[in-house]
Amino acid sequence: MTTKTIGPFQKRLLRCKFDVADFRMAWALFVAAGNGRLPTRHPGADPFLIDNGDGSVDEIRFTDTPYNRGVEAVREHYGAGNIRIAAFLSRVLALNDIVRDVRLQRWRRTRAEENSDYTIFEGMIDAAATEPLTKELSFRVNHFVRTVEAIEASAKYPSPDEEP
Repeated sequence: MTTKTIGPFQKRLLRCKFDVADFRMAWALFVAAGNGRLPTRHPGADPFLIDNGDGSVDEIRFTDTPYNRGVEAVREHYGAGNIRIAAFLSRVLALNDIVRDVRLQRWRRTRAEENSDYTIFEGMIDAAATEPLTKELSFRVNHFVRTVEAIEASAKYPSPDEEP
């Protein structure tokens, strides 16, 4: 059996926690900017700096795409260089990967008229905010499903079966 070694930046990502309200605020900004409803600066205007925790810094410049406009909105929200930007995006990418799993199909709807591949049950966003990430920066599917089921049972949001 091999053990995966993780670096200092990844350790910082795994330690960065979100509460639902904070994650939802970043999510709303990310989606609004990506849809063009929230103006942002050009995503490539300033480099995205990643502090590796070992004294070195990586620099990335983004092109102007809906996803990158969302990244820029989150960066503007948290402030350049804040670990919460990368931690939020790690959770968004993990959610994007897991949402395609057949076990989550009942909480996913295709809505072409909204110019997106699908929409998801609100409880999945809450779960993405609080579920622990693995060392591979993904969610454990079975645990994620149980969390979404618990959120649905709480009736905090309309059940996907009740939504139009």
